[in-house]
Amino acid sequence: MKILLSITITLLCTGQAFGQQCPVNSGFRGTRYSIDRYKNGELIKTVHTLQDIAIPIRNRLNAHLKSKLGDVFSRRLKFGWGYWVDLERLKRESPDVYEWNAPMGSYDLVFWFSDPKKGLKALYSKIILNDDGTIREDINLPNIAANPEKALIIPCRKAVSIAVNQGFPKQALHIKFGYSPEQHSFVWIITDVTGTEPDDPLAVKGQGTYKNIQIDANTGLVLRIYKETIIM
Repeated sequence: MKILLSITITLLCTGQAFGQQCPVNSGFRGTRYSIDRYKNGELIKTVHTLQDIAIPIRNRLNAHLKSKLGDVFSRRLKFGWGYWVDLERLKRESPDVYEWNAPMGSYDLVFWFSDPKKGLKALYSKIILNDDGTIREDINLPNIAANPEKALIIPCRKAVSIAVNQGFPKQALHIKFGYSPEQHSFVWIITDVTGTEPDDPLAVKGQGTYKNIQIDANTGLVLRIYKETIIM
């Protein structure tokens, strides 16, 4: 059983309430920077469009996305927003703040794609770049250029049907869509929001525990059924 230690955990990070059904809106859309905008506000800039990024870095980014996702899927990917931090100045002016934020890279960029016919409103994924445009943290998407079939997903309703066949209640489900690095593929994750008993009730007394099913979004294979406990 997995124990989650924050209210921004997997089940809640999309900002949707329990019981949400198709179409699904998933993915982390926040930033991990921690910068005082009163003291160091001019050192962090919002990236509204890719045109706000210097051409060499933008070209390097586009080339990487195309090489990983292929021509067709990379055209489906849309830029959402992002941030750029002047880490060099931050290091000079606020060394302590720099030490905390430096691991997050210079560019924090959010992309998204949708597949409305399959019940996916949007999946948001971020990529982190160094100041020269090199990849610090790759985008959380499969290598579709090498495996084009990874872009072909089963419908949300099909995933719900699979979960129901495994004993999940059809009218009390929270549904997410995401990428599994372990499986190298997209997955549907469905939660029974009625709750269940934890494996060790004494260890997490009074906290919510939920049963989940993870389904390969390409094949429909049930990857695992597991419990997850939320500790506020």
